[in-house]
Amino acid sequence: MSFKIIERPEFTRDVTVTMPDGSEQVLKTRFVGVPPEELETFDPNSVEGLKAMMRAVVQAFLDVEAPGGEVFPKVCLDESEEAARLFEWLLATHYVRLALQREYTNAMLGLKGPRRGN
Repeated sequence: MSFKIIERPEFTRDVTVTMPDGSEQVLKTRFVGVPPEELETFDPNSVEGLKAMMRAVVQAFLDVEAPGGEVFPKVCLDESEEAARLFEWLLATHYVRLALQREYTNAMLGLKGPRRGN
Protein backbone atom coordinates (compact mmCIF):
# COMPACT_ATOMS: atom_id res chain seq x y z
CA MET A 1 0.00 0.00 0.00
CA SER A 2 1.40 3.39 -0.95
CA PHE A 3 1.55 6.49 1.23
CA LYS A 4 -1.02 9.02 0.05
CA ILE A 5 0.05 12.66 0.20
CA ILE A 6 -2.73 15.03 1.28
CA GLU A 7 -1.75 18.64 0.71
CA ARG A 8 -4.49 20.24 2.83
CA PRO A 9 -5.91 17.65 5.20
CA GLU A 10 -9.36 18.36 6.58
CA PHE A 11 -10.27 16.95 9.96
CA THR A 12 -12.74 17.39 12.80
CA ARG A 13 -11.60 17.43 16.42
CA ASP A 14 -13.33 17.72 19.75
CA VAL A 15 -11.49 20.69 21.24
CA THR A 16 -11.52 20.67 25.04
CA VAL A 17 -11.84 24.24 26.26
CA THR A 18 -11.11 24.97 29.92
CA MET A 19 -13.46 27.71 31.03
CA PRO A 20 -12.42 30.46 33.45
CA ASP A 21 -14.27 28.70 36.29
CA GLY A 22 -12.20 25.54 35.72
CA SER A 23 -14.97 23.54 34.06
CA GLU A 24 -14.44 22.07 30.61
CA GLN A 25 -16.57 22.22 27.49
CA VAL A 26 -16.06 20.53 24.14
CA LEU A 27 -16.13 22.59 20.97
CA LYS A 28 -16.38 20.38 17.89
CA THR A 29 -14.21 22.07 15.27
CA ARG A 30 -13.57 21.42 11.59
CA PHE A 31 -9.95 22.27 10.66
CA VAL A 32 -7.95 22.39 7.45
CA GLY A 33 -4.22 21.83 7.40
CA VAL A 34 -2.25 24.82 6.15
CA PRO A 35 1.33 24.44 4.85
CA PRO A 36 3.98 25.66 7.32
CA GLU A 37 5.24 28.35 4.94
CA GLU A 38 1.76 29.92 4.97
CA LEU A 39 1.55 29.73 8.75
CA GLU A 40 4.87 31.57 9.02
CA THR A 41 3.12 34.71 7.78
CA PHE A 42 1.13 34.89 11.04
CA ASP A 43 2.45 36.13 14.38
CA PRO A 44 1.07 33.64 16.93
CA ASN A 45 2.49 35.79 19.76
CA SER A 46 0.02 38.60 19.10
CA VAL A 47 -3.74 38.40 19.58
CA GLU A 48 -4.51 39.58 16.05
CA GLY A 49 -1.86 37.31 14.55
CA LEU A 50 -3.23 34.24 16.31
CA LYS A 51 -6.80 35.16 15.37
CA ALA A 52 -5.73 35.49 11.72
CA MET A 53 -4.00 32.10 11.93
CA MET A 54 -7.14 30.50 13.39
CA ARG A 55 -9.26 32.04 10.60
CA ALA A 56 -6.95 30.26 8.14
CA VAL A 57 -7.13 26.84 9.81
CA VAL A 58 -10.67 26.70 11.25
CA GLN A 59 -13.35 25.93 8.69
CA ALA A 60 -16.26 25.76 11.11
CA PHE A 61 -17.46 25.15 14.63
CA LEU A 62 -20.24 22.57 14.93
CA ASP A 63 -23.22 22.52 17.30
CA VAL A 64 -22.68 25.86 19.05
CA GLU A 65 -25.23 27.26 21.49
CA ALA A 66 -25.47 31.06 21.40
CA PRO A 67 -25.93 33.05 24.64
CA GLY A 68 -29.68 33.30 23.93
CA GLY A 69 -30.00 29.51 23.71
CA GLU A 70 -30.26 29.19 19.93
CA VAL A 71 -28.24 26.24 18.63
CA PHE A 72 -26.26 26.68 15.43
CA PRO A 73 -25.39 23.40 13.68
CA LYS A 74 -22.55 25.16 11.85
CA VAL A 75 -20.77 28.40 12.73
CA CYS A 76 -18.45 29.75 10.04
CA LEU A 77 -17.67 32.99 8.26
CA ASP A 78 -19.68 32.22 5.13
CA GLU A 79 -22.91 31.25 6.90
CA SER A 80 -25.42 33.76 8.27
CA GLU A 81 -24.43 37.12 9.74
CA GLU A 82 -25.15 35.77 13.23
CA ALA A 83 -23.02 32.66 12.61
CA ALA A 84 -20.15 34.84 11.38
CA ARG A 85 -20.49 37.02 14.50
CA LEU A 86 -20.32 33.92 16.74
CA PHE A 87 -17.29 32.64 14.80
CA GLU A 88 -15.45 35.91 15.47
CA TRP A 89 -16.59 35.93 19.11
CA LEU A 90 -15.12 32.47 19.61
CA LEU A 91 -11.81 33.51 18.05
CA ALA A 92 -11.73 36.66 20.18
CA THR A 93 -12.16 34.64 23.39
CA HIS A 94 -8.70 33.99 24.82
CA TYR A 95 -9.32 30.54 26.34
CA VAL A 96 -11.07 29.30 23.18
CA ARG A 97 -8.39 30.64 20.86
CA LEU A 98 -5.58 28.99 22.85
CA ALA A 99 -7.45 25.66 22.99
CA LEU A 100 -7.89 25.79 19.20
CA GLN A 101 -4.21 26.51 18.67
CA ARG A 102 -3.23 23.61 20.94
CA GLU A 103 -5.57 21.14 19.24
CA TYR A 104 -4.60 22.17 15.71
CA THR A 105 -0.89 21.93 16.53
CA ASN A 106 -1.30 18.52 18.17
CA ALA A 107 -3.27 17.24 15.17
CA MET A 108 -0.69 18.46 12.67
CA LEU A 109 2.08 16.86 14.74
CA GLY A 110 0.20 13.57 14.73
CA LEU A 111 -0.54 13.62 18.45
CA LYS A 112 -3.75 11.99 19.64
CA GLY A 113 -5.86 13.16 22.54
CA PRO A 114 -5.25 15.94 25.02
CA ARG A 115 -1.75 16.32 26.41
CA ARG A 116 -1.40 17.48 29.99
CA GLY A 117 1.59 17.84 32.26
CA ASN A 118 5.05 16.53 31.45
